[in-house]
Amino acid sequence: MKKRFASKIFGLLAIYFVIFIVLSFIQFAPHGNFSRQIGDLRVSGSFGKEPADTQAGQTDKEYLIKDGARVSFGGLEFQLSGRTAGGLTYTGTDGTTRAAYPESMTLSEDQARFRLSDGQELLFYAGSEANTNELVISASITGGVKEILLPFKPLGKAKIKNNSFGGFNIDYENKLYTFEMGNINEASGVILLSSTDSAASYRAIPTEDALNLSDFIVLGSMETAFYNEYLERWRGAAYTNWERRISAGNFDENIAVAYLAESARRGALNRSLAALPSAFRRNSGSRTFLSVPFLGSLSAFLNNFSAFERESVNRITSYTKTDSTAYLTEPDVFNYLINIGNNEFFDKGIEYIKTLNPAVITLDMCAGIFEGWLTWKKWRGETENPFDALIPNARSVVSARLKKDRHDTHIFVMDELADARYNLRIGNALAAYGEAADNNVWTAIGRSLIMSALSFSGEDSSISSDFDISAEGEFTPAASANFLTSALIYNELKLSDFYPHTAGLSAISGGVFLWTAASAVNAAFVNDVLDIAVTFPAGESHYIYIVNIRPFSKIQLRGIDWRSDSQFEQYNAPGWLYSSSTNILMVKMVQQSEAEHIRIFF
Repeated sequence: MKKRFASKIFGLLAIYFVIFIVLSFIQFAPHGNFSRQIGDLRVSGSFGKEPADTQAGQTDKEYLIKDGARVSFGGLEFQLSGRTAGGLTYTGTDGTTRAAYPESMTLSEDQARFRLSDGQELLFYAGSEANTNELVISASITGGVKEILLPFKPLGKAKIKNNSFGGFNIDYENKLYTFEMGNINEASGVILLSSTDSAASYRAIPTEDALNLSDFIVLGSMETAFYNEYLERWRGAAYTNWERRISAGNFDENIAVAYLAESARRGALNRSLAALPSAFRRNSGSRTFLSVPFLGSLSAFLNNFSAFERESVNRITSYTKTDSTAYLTEPDVFNYLINIGNNEFFDKGIEYIKTLNPAVITLDMCAGIFEGWLTWKKWRGETENPFDALIPNARSVVSARLKKDRHDTHIFVMDELADARYNLRIGNALAAYGEAADNNVWTAIGRSLIMSALSFSGEDSSISSDFDISAEGEFTPAASANFLTSALIYNELKLSDFYPHTAGLSAISGGVFLWTAASAVNAAFVNDVLDIAVTFPAGESHYIYIVNIRPFSKIQLRGIDWRSDSQFEQYNAPGWLYSSSTNILMVKMVQQSEAEHIRIFF
């Protein structure tokens, strides 16, 4: 009995001893496993002894790394271990490669910073940009290291989906993720970070479902009659202000052109022309090509337009050479290229659009995407629209940046500030897109943006150039704001078909186009005769400038041969002048009916 009791005692002592050894091993072991969740970012791996006062979830503590680490985000695992094949690697300035590994890490509430061997650093920042989850990886590279090669691989639940742009997206937990920037070798599953390309961005592709778009529709914007009346009230107030300023002699060319374009819409152009000071009408040196469709002067057109066109084409050319996303920031660029007959640059731009990854779309590109979609639908609607692939992401980017005030009466699209002119531009594009795509919601969103901006009009119908939203949820003019004049607003919203513009002549080759205030232009080229039909209010006078027109034998107006007369501008009668050195023809039209024909014989 004593023996049995002694055996039990020794057995219990042995168990206690084993437990003591295990606990001691756990407490004083040189390394262990860790896993920390930082928002949507998970960091895991093996560390050396954790500081005694560090508790689970505590941040801003340095952890000594023993056997590497892993960072997981959006269905990808980024591997920070150089002790195994295919792990973290350095490429030296001498071209050699060697293993790299993390020595320690510091965690905070939204980032994990790793100190690597040889003194390099990697930072993983998990944030939310415009309601979109995003991981930014950046490197601090010094000494003899040229670049860091960071491998990544998809997690088990992630699905790789190849896209039509030669890359891939990651489908993970009902979200689609993609690399937005960085030097990514997708085939090898490696990010290359260098001193000149030190950051990469991996983010969720936004979806419209993240917002209820109906919450951003201003009252009345769904009703076409209400919206048109709203524009008419603003237009009427602006027109009255222009008349007052012209009468007082306090105006510039932009105001004069907006005033005349609106007068043509009202059938009062000749009366308004007479209201302009004679010094302004006759002194072509004080005017640019903008006003010549109403006021004439071939010399004013020649002195300004060629430089403007050359500057525009050179700027667009630079975009095509670099595949710059700035191509889409140029207002209505594709419509402009079609109108001036520059098919070469138009086609280059479309090739760029076809290779653009939708995931890289930013807010400043969205207006250009909707404008491009509308241009293609208008001119080449019988073929597949290359902008279709970009539209869903463009709508998502706009959705993610919609902001409304606390009264639900105003909306803007904005990053840090709301650019009023851009809101008018994209509002116009969205309203037209919604109508063409039979999507009433986007039509209303576009109109809401315009109505919201115009609601801040002052007595002179101008508005602040930039808006901020206060902590109280009110839109207010930004401290740095200037003013957007009513004349520029009128032009931006295209509130008159008679505002000066380019018009293409696809019936004839050679890049022939018009600079005109006519509301519609159609052309046919048959048996060496170019027949141009021009629409303008009956009884009104205007000028048409035909660019890149080769020498011709005669011109007919209303079926009658018309001789050139250098003094014809002084008469209230049609006529023409031709500059053989520039191949530009100016024609004065006195419309007897809304539709008139110019026939040019070659």
